[in-house]
Amino acid sequence: MYLISRSSGLTMPIRDRKPHYIQVGNEMILDHVDEAITLQFRLAGNVPPYAREAVSKLANWGVGLGDTEDPFTRCGAVDTEIEAEANGWDDATVEFVNNALIKSGSNGIEFVIIESPKAAKPFPKYDEIVGEQKAEQIAFYVEQLGIDPGQVKQYELENDRDEATIAAMDALVEKQNEDVIEVISA
Repeated sequence: MYLISRSSGLTMPIRDRKPHYIQVGNEMILDHVDEAITLQFRLAGNVPPYAREAVSKLANWGVGLGDTEDPFTRCGAVDTEIEAEANGWDDATVEFVNNALIKSGSNGIEFVIIESPKAAKPFPKYDEIVGEQKAEQIAFYVEQLGIDPGQVKQYELENDRDEATIAAMDALVEKQNEDVIEVISA
């Protein structure tokens, strides 16, 4: 989940360190400890166009800036998938963090949750192509129309997840790379 705030200095405490005990006989024994989780928004850099509109609607947007300062240069961002990888979170922890952020009172006030826009349909009749030859037909149209196979792959990943079509797009990318290498080598 991608979040953006108007400030790169925003810190979001998600949970405090929490020990869990189990009772063994008459004693309480430490079972495990949930470590504290705090997210630090870091300078977003180049704010994606799809995020600009949402973050600019936050309260106090652009307050305190000079006349020539671009408020987007101060935005902070956090990607929970990147944080999960960096911190070794399991799926349950990622779900906990995402739910906490969605339910946070700061959601929509201090930060907004941004979803990447879905990939556009590669060409108007794309979804009408079905059957055993779907991947081959799509690959043919992609080559003939000069469509980026990466765009088609992204559309497939977000929609049908047709493995044959995804593999065909990977093969087209590989073929295009080989063609470029041949031109460079010549």
